[in-house]
Amino acid sequence: QAAIGQAPYVIPNVFSFFLPEYQAPGQIQRTGLKSPEAQVMNAPTIVGFLNGLLSMLDVGLSDCYSGFGGRTVWNCAGFEKGWFSDFDDYNHGSIKYEPTGGSTATGAAVVDELVTLLLGGRVDDTVRATIAAEYDNFTDKGKAKLYAQKMMLGLPEFHSSNVVLRDHATARAEAPAPVASANPYKAIIFLNLHGGMDGFNMLVPNCPDQFKDYQDARGEIALLNRDLLTIQTTGQADCNTYGLHPKLTGLRDLYNEKSLSFIANLGILQEPVTKSDWRKKSGATALFAHNTQTEETAAVDIFDEYAGVGVGGRILDAMFAKNFKPGAVSVSGSAPPVVAKSSPLLVVDPSGYEEFDPVPFSTRMTDHFKNANPSTTVGSGLFSETYSKSLFQSLSENALLFAKYNAVKLTNTFPATHVGRAMGSIAKLIQTKDDRGVDRDVFFAQKEGFDTHFDIEVPLQNLFQELDDGLSKFAKELKDKGLWDDVTVICVSEFGRTLMGNTGNGSDHAWGGNYFVMGGGVDGGKILGEYPTDLSNNSPLVFSPGIVLPTTPWESVWSAVSEWFGVTDPAEIAKILPNKDKFTGLWDAADIFKPGSFGAEEAASKNTEQNIFAEMYA
Repeated sequence: QAAIGQAPYVIPNVFSFFLPEYQAPGQIQRTGLKSPEAQVMNAPTIVGFLNGLLSMLDVGLSDCYSGFGGRTVWNCAGFEKGWFSDFDDYNHGSIKYEPTGGSTATGAAVVDELVTLLLGGRVDDTVRATIAAEYDNFTDKGKAKLYAQKMMLGLPEFHSSNVVLRDHATARAEAPAPVASANPYKAIIFLNLHGGMDGFNMLVPNCPDQFKDYQDARGEIALLNRDLLTIQTTGQADCNTYGLHPKLTGLRDLYNEKSLSFIANLGILQEPVTKSDWRKKSGATALFAHNTQTEETAAVDIFDEYAGVGVGGRILDAMFAKNFKPGAVSVSGSAPPVVAKSSPLLVVDPSGYEEFDPVPFSTRMTDHFKNANPSTTVGSGLFSETYSKSLFQSLSENALLFAKYNAVKLTNTFPATHVGRAMGSIAKLIQTKDDRGVDRDVFFAQKEGFDTHFDIEVPLQNLFQELDDGLSKFAKELKDKGLWDDVTVICVSEFGRTLMGNTGNGSDHAWGGNYFVMGGGVDGGKILGEYPTDLSNNSPLVFSPGIVLPTTPWESVWSAVSEWFGVTDPAEIAKILPNKDKFTGLWDAADIFKPGSFGAEEAASKNTEQNIFAEMYA
């Protein structure tokens, strides 16, 4: 699972490892094709997969050098240092290939044979000749065989059945070497709680009458009053005392120190709705469906005006047009919310940053793999091109970041949980901003498991405990490093859950929910939005079985966050949020953030108007 993103019995959700409708960003998406498996194709899984196969060729099946096997030796150095005379005594099996011509076989004959066996003959003569010439240069024919077999793994023909038409005169362009920016740094973390987070057991009204209303609405799944963590607010219609789930002690502390605000009754909206017209006014989306609503929260573009680009990606593109240096980063694989036109997606595995080809037993393969994946010509397969582009980017990222990322030392010990590792990884990546040459990052992190249809009590306790522990450590780490004021975390989920519990003591798919935003620049200690004053099915905002109509659209949150990030032009906000005009009173930065935490970016960038952003989204 850690190496290639897939393993038996650990599917992340009901849709398995990838969605049938997934489209890889770029040419696949622009042509309307589908590429489900590409959803798990990113730098960590590409490197993990290739390393596993390279290890198999080098030392046989074991766990050494990122191999796919079990432990066979206590010290893998024995392989590279010559301690083992016969590797097969120290592995669970190995690949044996002997050319038909034996030790006298020429490089051309060996390559032709491997291409026929492994790739159906689908490799052009120039690539064959290059590999054959390198084969013939080896004096050690054992290493030559290893090299030739490894080269098959680096060819797009090995990973796709497409025809590949290479332009051998045009190397694939490398990204320029990063240069540290003089602009002030800011980062947004899009934290997706996938499955539909039960926000009405995260934030509970705790005035006597309102708590009784909550208990009646939630039935058996209601929290007990005595267990709630009390917080105070102002401005809500009929109750200013609220309670948090008892596992959210860290979030309570951040709220009380005014670094966190909750947002009540937030959700995806096509336009404002009522109980009588919500169906008619929601025809552009499929409410209550995980995949559709996850796409909607990622894009905040309900009419698909800029399909394929995430809301975080459009914010990055706007900053790119202002001469800032944006970075789109994921610690959770594919990341639709941060897909941008100006910035390739950097993917990092929070379980550990794995070096590509760590111990080359024949020759280091990085440059050989890159040279075998040059630019392609018109008519070349789009799926093979998608792989080549991803491989090339992955190898470049790996060379740049392996040492830099691992050199960052955290001052706090993060929990060994999914959220803990993800937030620890983001904390390290923020500290590599100069090495990456960025001054604006949008990060994506995701925690699965919030689809709590059954026996909600214990799973939600565990989920909230993990969330609270990871975010608390993250806040402390950034405070210790003086970076807390530069970061905003936005809690997102595709929808809320029904107020009334179901027959399995869980809650089902619904609509409006409660979320939070946190960071050093947040003017916290508030509950923004409108918490429903009546949670019964008789409420103007609730219909059976306890589905709450949202009163605040996601556009409000992203409008304020965009301004905090540095996007101040109303025309640019309209591109970031193409459906914003359907709503009135959307928030600006001052509604969520502290004075002085936003507004200086235009001067810092020394931008001359070039209308680049408008051209991107014409």
